[in-house]
Formats: sequence, structure tokens, C-alpha cells
Amino acid sequence: MLLAVLSVFSFFLSPEETEKVSLAITILLSFTVFLSVIDNDLPQTSDHISLLVVYIVFLLVFSFLAVAGNALVIIVHRRDKKKNVEGRAAEVEDNKQGELTASLTDKNAHNCLDYNNVEFIPPAQRRSITGQVLGQGTIAFKLNRFFLLLNIFLLILVSVVIAWLMFS
Repeated sequence: MLLAVLSVFSFFLSPEETEKVSLAITILLSFTVFLSVIDNDLPQTSDHISLLVVYIVFLLVFSFLAVAGNALVIIVHRRDKKKNVEGRAAEVEDNKQGELTASLTDKNAHNCLDYNNVEFIPPAQRRSITGQVLGQGTIAFKLNRFFLLLNIFLLILVSVVIAWLMFS
């Protein structure tokens, strides 16, 4: 159960963190090792499959889906980031052209911007071309939140069903 909770925590990491996939793969490998240890401790001949093994197999499938979901979130994030960088480059180029034209026609040269003195903008204040703050509203962050909620819902659902089967 602890490994399943860790699998959910991989979605708490930001889509900017590429370690999300590494964490999800490590948890998936941990499930496979745990399943092989339990398989060695169970009797070889049985008419029924143990509910514990069924539960761990479901968690293994959810862990695989977490790896796929995290990979998809990172792919979407990189695509969005690339589109935003290309759009920003065009926007900056247009601004430079406009300011250069204005500075050539303006007699006061002190109105020109100094592009050598670029300041760092914290991630929370970065804005896209449309003026929207980057991060929370992007498709990658929404997809990350969706996979987080889906993973939590499925974990609770399977845990309740297995517990109900065990105690009924």
C-alpha cells in the first residue's frame, strides 16, 4: 500500500521535473520485486489465486499507468514549452524592431532599452504570449492534476473492493 501511495506522489511533482518518470519507474520496479517475493512465499499448487496477489497485480498495473501518465505529462509540457519559446522569440523580435524604429525616429536616445541587462524572472511571474501566468493553466499541469486524481480514485476503489472481498 505504501508503494501505491508513493506512486500517487509522483504526480505531486511539477511537470517541469523530469525526475517524475524516474520515480515512477523505480516504484514500478519495486512492485515487481515485491510481487516476486510474495510469489515465492505462496504455495505452488492452489485452486484460487490469493487476493493479495490480485491486489498487488492491480497496483502494478496502476504503477505502469503512472509511468505512462508521467511520461505523457512531460511530453506535453516540453511541447508547450517549445511553442511558448518560439512564440516569445517572435514577440521579442517584433518588440525589438518596433523599439529600434521608435528610437531611430526619437531624438532622445535614452529611451532605448538595454538588451544586455536582462533580469531573471521567477517562474511564478513568467507569462505566456497571451499574458497568462505559466504553470497552473497549461495543458501539462491540467493533465498532471487529472492523472493525480485518477490515480487516487483508482487506488481507493481497488483497495475498498479488495478489502470487501477479503472480509465478506
